[in-house]
Amino acid sequence: MFIKTLADIGDDILIGYGYRSDIMLNGTGEAIYPCIKACVVNAEGEVEKTYEREAIYILAAEENNNLIKLSRAKKVFNGMGYEEVEEDYLINYISSKKEAVSITSRTTEHMFREYYVKLPSSFRMSVVPSETKAKETILTNDVIRTVIPEEDTKNYFLVYSFGDIIGSYSESSDAIKKADLLKNVGTVVDKKGRIVWERGIKFTSYYLPNYSGTLPERGLTNRQAVCSYMLSYMGINDYDASELTAELGSQAFLQKNIGGDNVITLRGVELDEALYFVYKGSVLYAMRSLTDPIAIVGYNYNTITYFDPMDYQFKTMTLEEAKGLFSYYGNIYLTYIR
Repeated sequence: MFIKTLADIGDDILIGYGYRSDIMLNGTGEAIYPCIKACVVNAEGEVEKTYEREAIYILAAEENNNLIKLSRAKKVFNGMGYEEVEEDYLINYISSKKEAVSITSRTTEHMFREYYVKLPSSFRMSVVPSETKAKETILTNDVIRTVIPEEDTKNYFLVYSFGDIIGSYSESSDAIKKADLLKNVGTVVDKKGRIVWERGIKFTSYYLPNYSGTLPERGLTNRQAVCSYMLSYMGINDYDASELTAELGSQAFLQKNIGGDNVITLRGVELDEALYFVYKGSVLYAMRSLTDPIAIVGYNYNTITYFDPMDYQFKTMTLEEAKGLFSYYGNIYLTYIR
């Protein structure tokens, strides 16, 4: 077993405990020390608080305004790797012990801001708080008529960082490029609150499960074959590939069969940014010429793996070759939110 200092908290420290057999190297060759338990220890060596969750590993910790943020992960690939999960917080620990009651906040996975009332450890709540609504409302001013605007059917994308809105964009590509420029954390969320893209959250190697088991029928055009492959991989079989014509287009065809808000169009983003969607389990439609798409199904340190509609084979291409090829034709991709 190993012991690691995770954070200094005033006069106290946060210590992590883990097994040496769980230590791994990341893509850059740096060692990852996953801790199965973390303890807040005071200057006298006494354990004041312990954090431990089943099958969850603590990778790092950060103290800010008396709130300890824990970066966590779980094992994947039969224990051969780690995948980051939602952060957690030690919200009842006050390192300074100066404030008996205070209010703190945290940002959830879906970028919502939650507020917590922190009470002394000696406080015992005898009754669970309930919500009370007024039985009657007295109007002291003129009644205001509310005009309900027409429903906004167009999607939009918000860029968040540490719970703050950095910008709002009509195109997902612009939002992703902005989020990728942020120094630390950048997340793109659509109008439904779904996470579309996250900066730095991607394995250096990933392949879609069973990607070779859903080949489309023969006799289709290249665009029809790639879109049919995408739909078949999603388990959508009730579609007519012949509807994909020069007039309709791939984007409109996918929107019709997947749902308009679920289809993500990317223009001008880097290949590394677009591969995030493969890591999240989606097929990536990529233009390798003005008229010829392919379907990317996996990647590693050096290559991408893709379905070639020319001969219905799965092939590889070096990352450098792919970056140059896709960039030459505008870095145009289509994918979807699962």
